[in-house]
This record gives sequence, structure tokens and C-alpha cells, in this order.
Amino acid sequence: MIPRETPPWLRTVLGLLGIAAALYVLSRMLSGLTPFLAAFAIAYFLNPSLNRFEGRVALLLARLPVLGKKLDPRAISVLATLTSVATIVVVILLLAIPALLTQVDEAARSLPRMVQNVRLRVEPLLEKLNVRYPDETAQVRAVVEEKLKEKLPELLAPVTSLLQFALESTYSFITVFIHLFVVPVFAGYLLYDMNRIRAGLVQYIPPRIRPWLVGRLREVDALLAAFVRGQITVCFILALFYGVALSVLGVPLGLVVGFTIGFFNLVPFMAFVAGLPLALGIAWAGDATSTTLMWITVVFVIGKFADIYVLSPKIVGESLGLHSIVIILVLLLGGEYFGFAGLLLAVPATAVASVFWGDLTAAYKRSRFYGAPGGPSPTLRAE
Repeated sequence: MIPRETPPWLRTVLGLLGIAAALYVLSRMLSGLTPFLAAFAIAYFLNPSLNRFEGRVALLLARLPVLGKKLDPRAISVLATLTSVATIVVVILLLAIPALLTQVDEAARSLPRMVQNVRLRVEPLLEKLNVRYPDETAQVRAVVEEKLKEKLPELLAPVTSLLQFALESTYSFITVFIHLFVVPVFAGYLLYDMNRIRAGLVQYIPPRIRPWLVGRLREVDALLAAFVRGQITVCFILALFYGVALSVLGVPLGLVVGFTIGFFNLVPFMAFVAGLPLALGIAWAGDATSTTLMWITVVFVIGKFADIYVLSPKIVGESLGLHSIVIILVLLLGGEYFGFAGLLLAVPATAVASVFWGDLTAAYKRSRFYGAPGGPSPTLRAE
């Protein structure tokens, strides 16, 4: 308990330190809390749609007094929502897995041919460079070999981790199975009580700032919910578009590559910047013609224009209000300090912070440091 006579600035510092300590402890517990956090995220983003569906169920049950007294509209809505989501996921898997396995089998059979194609295309170029610039080519080859030796363990780390996971005891498999079972169960319970949880958390906000903070949190809630639901929908549409288009063009593993590129769109600019070279490189290794490479580029241009001018405005809604320079900057910082998670969360986290930016600016302009209106303003003297 902080004594009342503690200076305000010290109380603020102690409060921030307490929040930082709580976040640190939470980060250390993150791996064990993963199923719960995944279930909470599912419940949080499905709750607005569930509330609307619950209202319709309640109206329907009101016309049937006998059933209305025995059935809980909230429970029916939760069960119907989770069943619908599970059905959609199962149908997608049943439709996608056979085509995916077929493409994987074809890619495995054509892998030696793809390696041979790369060698036939690269070796003449290397020979020309070696004849024209022998010393420089030898230096480049030495640097590349050295870097490969340094980075090879790092590049193979995901493969070795996957093999280790596969060869471990059945504990790992049981853990994954438990997580897959626990997440929907947790999500069901959290969905049922989400409105109560939200109302209960509001009671912990100090009354003196409750109206202001609740208003800002509602803005954050609306912004995040609309952004995440819309962004996932856009990513799925683009993944389907790229997967089908690349498969039609004969790109090896077209579905896998297309869906991967589609979900690159979770990170702004990533689908075009990283996805296009990936698709062109795989197609080039698969002995694609220049015409096919041109059509792959056209597909990406169409996908990018559709995202910018049709899908994002219609589905995601209004812009987050962030300048392109700000988005690039936060992506660079997020990727540098927090890896892929930083790339994924940088833009929505910055958008959330922008909700409070106006209040912080107004507080700064009311401060004595800035010079409140009507107060003495410092003047600068020339020495």
C-alpha cells in the first residue's frame, strides 16, 4: 500500500514499475497460458457477433413461452456459434487436405528436376562471372561458403526442432491434443461469461477515471475487433485467390504457397514484398516460362489492387488513421526487437496507442512545463 503522503510523481513511478513487473511475470508464464490466451482471444473477437445472435435467439424463444422458460438464449448461442466455427474449419480441411497432399506428392516427385533446372540456369552464369571476374568470384564463393557454415545450424533449427518433437515421447503429442481440446472448451466458457467478465473488470477501474477510461476502451474495443476480424477475412480471401491462381498457373505447391502468401497480409506490405519473390522463385525453379512468370506478377498486382481498393475498405472498414511512414517505422521496430510477433502486433498496438494520443497531447499542453493558457510563458533572451 502506497502511503498518502507519497509525492504524486513517485506514486506514478511506483505504479508503472508495478505494471512492468506484472507484465514480466505474465511473459514468463506465457507458454503455460497459451491455451487460455488463445481461448480468450477467440471469445473476445466472437463476442460481438454472439451478442447479436443471442438477441435474435431471445426474440425467437419469447414467442415460445414453454421453451423460453427452460432454455438459456446465451447457452444456445454459444453452442451454435462454436458448432458453426468447427463445421467451417472441418469443411475447409476436408476440401483442402486432398488437394494439398496431391500437390505435395507432385512437388516431391519433381524436386530432383527442380534442383537440376536451378543448376542448369545458374552454373552458366557462374562460369561467365568466373571467366570475367575470377578473383572477385572466388572471394564471393568463399564468403558465401563461410556464411552458410555459420548460418546452417540456424537454418536447420526448425527442421531439427520438428524432428525432435516427432521423435520425443508421446507426451508432446498428448500435450498438443490436450491443447486442441482445451481451447474450444475454454472458449465456450469464456464466451458464455464474456459480458460478465467485461462488466466485472470495469469495477476495478478507479471511479474518478472510470467514465473516461471506459470510453477510451470502447474505442479500442471497436477498433481492434473490426480490424482483426476484417483483416483475417481479407487474408482468407486473398489466400484462396493466390492459392487457386498459382495452382492454375502450374506453380509447384501452388495451394501451400498461395495460402502462405495470403496470410502474409496480416503484416502490411509483406504479401507483395516477400510473397512475389517467393512465388517467382518457386515457379522459376519449376521450369516456368517467362510468360508464366509475367502472369504470376499480374496475379500479385491484381491481388494488391483488390486489397487496397476493394477488400480492405469494404471489409476492414475505415483506416486505422496511421500514416504509411508510421506503419513502416513501427514494423521495423517491432521486427527488430520482438521478431515475428512484433511484426504481427506492431500496427494494431500503435493504433490502440493512438486512441490515447490525443488525451496525452492535451494533458501535455495543459501542463506547467508547456505553459497552460493564461499562465506565465517563459521568454528566451539573446545572450
